[in-house]
Amino acid sequence: MAGEIVLSRGIRTNLLSLQDHAANLEIGQARLATGKRVNSALDNPLNYFQSDGLRQRGKELSSLLDQMGIAVETLKTTGKAIEGLQKLAESAAAIIRNAAATADNTIRNQARISFEEIKNQMNQLAADARFNGRNLLNGGVAGAYDSRFDLRISFNETLTTQLDVKAINLRATLAGTPPIAAGSTAPQVVTPIAPDPLAPTGFPPRAAATDYDSGAVGDANMQRDLGYLQSYISTIRGAATNFGINLTILQNRQQFTKDAVLTLNVGADGLVLADQNEEGAKLLALQTRQQLSTQALSLANQSDQAVLRLFN
Repeated sequence: MAGEIVLSRGIRTNLLSLQDHAANLEIGQARLATGKRVNSALDNPLNYFQSDGLRQRGKELSSLLDQMGIAVETLKTTGKAIEGLQKLAESAAAIIRNAAATADNTIRNQARISFEEIKNQMNQLAADARFNGRNLLNGGVAGAYDSRFDLRISFNETLTTQLDVKAINLRATLAGTPPIAAGSTAPQVVTPIAPDPLAPTGFPPRAAATDYDSGAVGDANMQRDLGYLQSYISTIRGAATNFGINLTILQNRQQFTKDAVLTLNVGADGLVLADQNEEGAKLLALQTRQQLSTQALSLANQSDQAVLRLFN
C-alpha cells in the first residue's frame, strides 16, 4: 500500500510491548483510583454481578433497618406511657384506700373527684402515647393484623418474615357497672358506652362525688372502683410484659440485620476490591518495564540508523 511504513521486527515487537504496558498502566491506575479490581462487567462478569447482588440485598436490608429503628422507638414510647399509666392507676387506688379508712365525707368525696381527674389524665396519656403517628395504647381490634391500629415490622427484603405487634386499649373511659345510688341496692340505669373489643376493663361512668359518702353504699362504690383499678393495673402489667417481649425480639432482629448487612457488604467488597499494596507494586513494576521497553525500542532502532550511516 502506498505510503505504508514498514517497521523492522525488533521495533514492532518493542512497540507492541510499549502499547501493552500503557494499557496495563491505565488499568493499574484505575484500580488504584477506584480501589476496585473489578470496575465493570467487562473486568469480571461473574464477580461483578455477584457483588452487585450482595450489595443490593444489603441496601434492601438497610432500608428495613430504618423501619426497625422507628418500631423500636415506638415500643419504647409505649413502654414509657405504660409506666406512667401504672403510676397513675396505683395513685388512684391509694387515694381510694386512704379515703375508705375514714368516715369524713369531705375526704371521701374529694377522693371521688381525684379518681375522676386521674382517669382523665390516664385517657390523655394513652392518647398521647404515639410515635411517628402510631399509637399502640389508644384502641385496636381483636383478631388478625389491622394496619389501622397494629404495628407490623418486616425482617427480610421479601417481606416473608415479620413481627406483628397488636395495639390495645388502655383508655379509662369505658362503661362498667353504674355507681350504686344512696337508698338503693340496685345499680342506676344508664345508657352504656359501646364496649371496645380490646378493652382491658370497664370503668364506671362519671358520677357525683357523693357516691363515696360514708355508709354501706359509699363503701360498696369505693370497693367496686378499687376492683376496677386492680383489674386495670393487672392488664397494664400484662401489656408491659407483652410489649417488652416484642421489643426484645425486635432489638435482636435489628442487631442480626445489622450484622447481615455488614457481612453482605464485606462479601461484596471481597469480590471486587483491589489490594492497594499489590496494585501499587504492579504499577511500579509496569513503569519500570515501560522505561526498559523504551530503551529496547531505541536499541532496536539503532540497526536502521547503521544502514543510514552507510550512505553518508
